[in-house]
Amino acid sequence: MRLFDKIEPLLLLRKSLRVQFFFAMTGILVISGFLVVLITAYQYEAQREKYHFDRLNRKESQIIRHIDYIVNKYDLVDAGLGQWKNLESDFNQINQIHSVKYSLFTMDGQRIFSFFAPLEVLANDYSLKAELIDQLKQAPDNRILETNIEEVHGYSSSFRILTNQFNTPYAILFYPYFSDVDIAENELNLFLQTFYQIYIILLIGTIIFAYFLARYVTRSIESVRNKLNQTDLQGQNEKLEIINAPIEILGLIEAYNKMIDQLIDSANQLVKQEKDYAWREMARQIAHEVKNALTPMRLIVQDFNEQFDPHKQQSKKKLSEFSLTLIEQINSMSELAESFSYFTTEPKKNVSESDLVNHTKLVAISFTNFDVRIKSSHEKIIYTLDVNQWTRVLNNLILNAQQAIPDKREGYVEIKFQLLEDKIVVEISDNGCGINPELRNTIFEPKFTSKNSGTGLGLGIVRNIILSHGGTISYDSEIDVGTTFRIVFPLI
Repeated sequence: MRLFDKIEPLLLLRKSLRVQFFFAMTGILVISGFLVVLITAYQYEAQREKYHFDRLNRKESQIIRHIDYIVNKYDLVDAGLGQWKNLESDFNQINQIHSVKYSLFTMDGQRIFSFFAPLEVLANDYSLKAELIDQLKQAPDNRILETNIEEVHGYSSSFRILTNQFNTPYAILFYPYFSDVDIAENELNLFLQTFYQIYIILLIGTIIFAYFLARYVTRSIESVRNKLNQTDLQGQNEKLEIINAPIEILGLIEAYNKMIDQLIDSANQLVKQEKDYAWREMARQIAHEVKNALTPMRLIVQDFNEQFDPHKQQSKKKLSEFSLTLIEQINSMSELAESFSYFTTEPKKNVSESDLVNHTKLVAISFTNFDVRIKSSHEKIIYTLDVNQWTRVLNNLILNAQQAIPDKREGYVEIKFQLLEDKIVVEISDNGCGINPELRNTIFEPKFTSKNSGTGLGLGIVRNIILSHGGTISYDSEIDVGTTFRIVFPLI
């Protein structure tokens, strides 16, 4: 994670259009300079080779003309080797006049004069091999060019069969050509050095130019970006005005300003819709909560009217339970009405130490036509909470369980309390139809309901109440078996 934090600014820098533009221009110059150096060096080498090849041919032609002059003057075409030897001083003058070294051989490869000979000739007792003579006779123009790079001083050489005016061969000429490599390399190095100096000046100038050009080109885009970052649905957004902006940026500015106008209209419509939606949702929630409280009140009143007998001994106890149950439900409705009156703020919790087990039994009595079973690990479990909101939680969960029972099934709800060392666990289980697994992430959301009627606010209200008391709520469900809600209150 630390490594990513270090390289994140570099990644953001790489994504900057200004940086990309700057590096693009600089990169083009660097690549162009590199290509110029390669092409120049290649072209220079090609021209150097052509120059030395032409110079070799010129020197060789001068030597051949001089040899032809001596051969014609002394009629040496069919002369013996001794007659050639007698004219050694004349042939040696060729070296002095033309500042070259060469060798002459007879047509069968025997040495006539040898002022310079390659290693292969020296190794063959200053004679030419028969294979080389055959190659010369078959080669175009009876000439072979070679490059001797394996010897101490590399050089180019030419083997050529010499003929007279009647095209009669009379000797074989070996001419070595030594090019001055040091001079050529010095010329190339001088050129590259000059080029590097010019290139560095040009590179520095381009970097400075690219920097200011990138700032100029991206300045308008930067202004648009800053305005977009400041754009807020609920804030006062200002339109963008840039003087002398490029045509492309002007189109972007016009689109931004048009978007601001549309955003203001949308914000006004959204505020109106949110107000309307808030009132509708509040009305649904109030109706839902009132209905949850009135249903058990109606049932217990009906049951009281049918079963109350003032002459029975248990009538006084029955009347007391009836009164307490009605008071619990009325208090819950009063709390709901008070919350509605102050719906802009969170309803205050009227917390007190309460016996969860006993209070739950009082709520369960109101569901006279439904089997509500209560089990507890302790006779009393005291916890500090708002009893009216706890009543609302129980009403929602028991009523949802009752409505989830399939037809032709005897339904029940079992509420189990467990007092542990660090928490209180309340499990509310039913034997209903269960909750579809696809709806697992939505059942606590407002307006969720799996029934054909109802507002779907009940479980959302339950969760909010539990969370406001520092607890948590979760559930497990199995299709066609039942659902268990698990509420946990921490003991601090």
